[in-house]
Amino acid sequence: MKILSWVGLNLLISSSQAAYEEYDYSNEHSPTGSRRGNDSINQSVRWPLKFDDWYSEYQVELNTVSTTVCNLSLKAYQGDMAARVALGPVEDYCWAHMNCMMSTISEHIKASFSGTSILLGLAPTTLSLLGPSVGEMALISIHRPVFALLLSLGAPAIFPGRFLLWDDPLRAKEPLTGSFLITPFSPMNAVFISLIQYIFAAGAGVNILHAAYRIGVKAVVSWSCPNSFWPLVWVVSSLVIHFIASISLRTAIRRKKGLAKKDDYAEKIARSRLLSILYNEVTLSSNCRRQVSDQFDVRLGPVAVTLQYMGAFLALIHLLFGTMVFSGLLLIGVKEAFYLILRFIGSATVCRLLLQFEVGGMIKVGNRRRVYRGVVQGEDDVEED
Repeated sequence: MKILSWVGLNLLISSSQAAYEEYDYSNEHSPTGSRRGNDSINQSVRWPLKFDDWYSEYQVELNTVSTTVCNLSLKAYQGDMAARVALGPVEDYCWAHMNCMMSTISEHIKASFSGTSILLGLAPTTLSLLGPSVGEMALISIHRPVFALLLSLGAPAIFPGRFLLWDDPLRAKEPLTGSFLITPFSPMNAVFISLIQYIFAAGAGVNILHAAYRIGVKAVVSWSCPNSFWPLVWVVSSLVIHFIASISLRTAIRRKKGLAKKDDYAEKIARSRLLSILYNEVTLSSNCRRQVSDQFDVRLGPVAVTLQYMGAFLALIHLLFGTMVFSGLLLIGVKEAFYLILRFIGSATVCRLLLQFEVGGMIKVGNRRRVYRGVVQGEDDVEED
């Protein structure tokens, strides 16, 4: 029975391979004197390995091509010395296998990959419309730095501001028309809501990190085939920009004269610096007795302005880099790409709602008639007595 099983398996592989033309690897080597040269036959294998796991839309055909017609380059990429000797010198083992696959798969799959490149290339710009600005994240980070960190991971695309134009973070809490005004909660409800915020923010961040990791492993970046870390690099690099914006605000604010440094409750726990930080971290903005703007004034200096301008410039570079990474992804079908974009949009939307909830708790409206059912009205819409 085992012999019959092996015979059946070999016949199945042979019939699958017969459906495709044999690939010629002779053009995969780098000519003598070229800039890059060829991969060493003893080159170490880069983990995690690609071509073991696929997105479901074209999984069957991609796996069949990879393990039959292109099996020689697959084994060479995975570090098999016999396969590398048989393959001969090639410029890159990963690209030798990718070129074999792209030359063998059907045209409609190639057309789907082309559509995916356009769709995913638009994703960073689309996500930036849902993402936080550097001013908003800087404002939140003053009061709740850990929460701001989770929001940065859950919404990696940053809303780009104008370069060389100062964006006052303290103005993010101004009562704009249509804003929801969040009033203070009871202590019990405030603790519960704060816990829910962290759960949703952490869930959004984990979703983004998992999706970015799986993209790096299952797909191939057209300009960096062996490396799987580029989508994760794009996600995590947003933290650097938000950190620069936070430092910019911290160097610009000065405590108002004649104002006590701590509120009543914080005074009681002042002997424990860690406990004081924890208290501020878990307290909702709407339940803070003093907002950042109540305690500090902005005094602009060259360091603060330069850091924010740097953050705005890096946000544009970050958007361009994300477009370069996502538009260069291969081995993903249009349907799977649409699903991935929805995952990113879902996390970004959750983080945007959480951010707006915090900003809404900071809003102070001088004229209470501007608030109707928790929504700030336009100044022209307020009826005169």
